Amino acid sequence: MIYEPREDSYLLAKWAKKLSFGKVLDMGSGSGIQAETALASPKVTSVLAADINPEAVALLTSKGIYAVQSDLFSKISDKLGKFDTIIF
Repeated sequence: MIYEPREDSYLLAKWAKKLSFGKVLDMGSGSGIQAETALASPKVTSVLAADINPEAVALLTSKGIYAVQSDLFSKISDKLGKFDTIIF
């Protein structure tokens, strides 16, 4: 089961749209609303979405979002470098 966007999701999306820039990590991405919002910003260069739920990762991937299955930062490699924005 994937967390469906609710009022709090849309509130966070408003701020993600306004404040996201550069390289973005969307931790606990779920339905992908924050990752999609960030990707739509011209200030954002890339987005990595992470979620522990394999169904969420499959959904994100089907939407064309680069996603990894990760328990918090366990699969976020140091090789990816630093992120400019982290949405959690």
